[in-house]
Amino acid sequence: MCIRSARLSFRAGLAAASPALGPATENYTRLMDNAGSASPSVAAIMGSLAKHVLRAVLPHFDPRHRRDVRAAARRLVTCAPWPGDGATSLDVAQLALLRLLWLQRETHRAARARQSEATVLMARAAVELCIAGLYWLQEGADVAVMRRNNADSLRRLLHFLGDDDPMIRTLITAVATEIGPPEQLPDLRRMADSVAATAGRSFTQDLYHRFYVPLSTYYPHVSPSALLRHVTPNDRLDDEPARVLSRRSALHLADASMAVLAAAVAERTGAENESFVEYANAHWCRAIPPVGTLATRSMFRSMRWRKLPGAYQSIVALRQYRTDEAARDEYSIRKTRMRSGLADALQLIEVDIEQRLRDIVLDTAADELAKLADESSPGDGLMSRPD
Repeated sequence: MCIRSARLSFRAGLAAASPALGPATENYTRLMDNAGSASPSVAAIMGSLAKHVLRAVLPHFDPRHRRDVRAAARRLVTCAPWPGDGATSLDVAQLALLRLLWLQRETHRAARARQSEATVLMARAAVELCIAGLYWLQEGADVAVMRRNNADSLRRLLHFLGDDDPMIRTLITAVATEIGPPEQLPDLRRMADSVAATAGRSFTQDLYHRFYVPLSTYYPHVSPSALLRHVTPNDRLDDEPARVLSRRSALHLADASMAVLAAAVAERTGAENESFVEYANAHWCRAIPPVGTLATRSMFRSMRWRKLPGAYQSIVALRQYRTDEAARDEYSIRKTRMRSGLADALQLIEVDIEQRLRDIVLDTAADELAKLADESSPGDGLMSRPD
């Protein structure tokens, strides 16, 4: 999706960029909507999905365009010399944009050096900075809380110095008090929710939940999921952790984060922002979320290719049943038919899970599909669903 309007307001820019999250939002939603309609075939749905996956996987070289966009974004940073306590929300957003430009450059350097872990960590930092910059750019944002947060940071940074010396501890407390009462900044989720409420679209919420949360789970924190990246599917240990986000998606993430914040700053300052929005769109639609990466790798690793024709026929039959016959059957019959079709389709993938969990997945999915068929019925009383 390309944005063709010459000038986009901050709110309209977010609304336009939200569908451009590619496989993370609009494309997946469109595919799911198509799956429940009668017109497109299963082959058309799979072809559309393959097109979006290939667009994300294939290289997207744009060094000249990236250089031009970066130069235009750097010209938006006009808060030098730094105004100190007189800084406005626009000044804070410009400072965030300046750091985003640096993170974008370092992310590309790390990718060229094939440093996958560093590339993803800096892309995560770019996402965090993008959301925070958009938050501080909002009208009414309390910039003074950043100064008060400096007092809290000073206490935590120098806390160890006062462990054995009460005088130093008292001095640190006095200096921090002079800066202002300590106060925590809003967490990133609150920032994302606030920007989404202002823009009227879920762009920052999608960015937070689809990218930031998974990357935080698998990379910087010592969580079980992060440690298990060193365990292979056959329970062997690997020195190199499994990749949850490809280097290419990490680059797209960093590029798009910079362009989104630059578009918002440009609108606030009255500058042209179409090039930033188009650049963001071009990269958002090529960034595959970590959940998509994990699911794709797991699927191809456990695929039973000889069962592909049978699974395809099961999917076609199930979809045909939902479209034509489900509305005439009772709820229990629909659920049984749905479960049987899903079980046949899942034979394509060899998943090593307990039968109990497999039954839960099949029962839940069949129940939801049966309910959807019920909701889409004409209400002629031919279908009954238990309370």
